[in-house]
Amino acid sequence: MSAGPPQRFYGYTTDALHDRDGLLLGQVAQAFSDTDKEEDWEVQWLRVRLAGEKGEEVFVPATGGTNVFDQQGILIEERVAFTREQILAAPKCRGSEVHHPPDPVEEAALYKHYLPS
Repeated sequence: MSAGPPQRFYGYTTDALHDRDGLLLGQVAQAFSDTDKEEDWEVQWLRVRLAGEKGEEVFVPATGGTNVFDQQGILIEERVAFTREQILAAPKCRGSEVHHPPDPVEEAALYKHYLPS
């Protein structure tokens, strides 16, 4: 029996964000859509304020995430597709302006980090 196509993930509606194994990463400060598409915008990057005293922020790819629901179907956890270690090792956000997506230099470094060839 085929599982069918992968379910599309639109989530990131809660404050807390977890890695692919369920470990707490921090809070989503901002979600950025792919604005090249005129219809059906899809979240591409998340700016995540990491848990801890430093309050550092990193961009994390939004694609490939999963939702975790309780038995009543209530969303209890949102997970990205990467491990905590991968995310902590990612380049930190350079700018302090939360409302701007990664600039081209940041985006190139992020792709190199998260999707090495």
